[in-house]
Amino acid sequence: MNIVSNKQEHTNFGEFPWVVGIYKNPNIFLAGGSLIAPKIVLSSAKQLFRLKQLKVRAGDWDIATDNEILPYEEREVQYVLCNDFNIRTNGNDIALLVLKRKFNSAPHIGTVCLPVSGPFDLANCRAIGWNESIGGGRALMISMTMNFTQCAAGTDETLFCAKGHRRTLRYATGSALVCPKSYASANRYYQIGIWSHGDGPRTHIMFTNVTKLLTWIQDILSHI
Repeated sequence: MNIVSNKQEHTNFGEFPWVVGIYKNPNIFLAGGSLIAPKIVLSSAKQLFRLKQLKVRAGDWDIATDNEILPYEEREVQYVLCNDFNIRTNGNDIALLVLKRKFNSAPHIGTVCLPVSGPFDLANCRAIGWNESIGGGRALMISMTMNFTQCAAGTDETLFCAKGHRRTLRYATGSALVCPKSYASANRYYQIGIWSHGDGPRTHIMFTNVTKLLTWIQDILSHI
């Protein structure tokens, strides 16, 4: 099951099995997200704040077609939890989606690790997701390496900033920023950020700092 894209920025089928798409019924793509537990998805509050009737699609690689070696799976969202999201400053731009039924592990569906300890290899972090604008043909999952940058004065303390190397991933709200650990396997990733807003290599992309909100995440996980 080694399906490989012919473009460098495109991911391979099943390479990042925790990446999910979040949809408003019936099939309106809203945001990316990450599966952090079989029934829990981590995403951005900015796109999902106060919305209902959502569903999560896992195991999808090309969101423009259903013609893949293994089918994607979908689960309805039971409820969405946000941690005091500030719509003015984008502070606490984090959402946890609790699903009605869990996803079972499969070759193309799995969970990502939370950043419970470090240090992390910040030179090899990447954002993974889909572009918001989906044209005809194919719309494969994209991986973009990131450079960390200084945020502008006044940026909310729950955010950090980065720039992409190329304009290959845009408007990927809710998508995960993941990094390997230093002196460990380069293929095992930990989610340190959630794409909040911003779009390209010439402007800052702001990510919610998952490490700063880890206690809130773990508290919810312990009660579900």
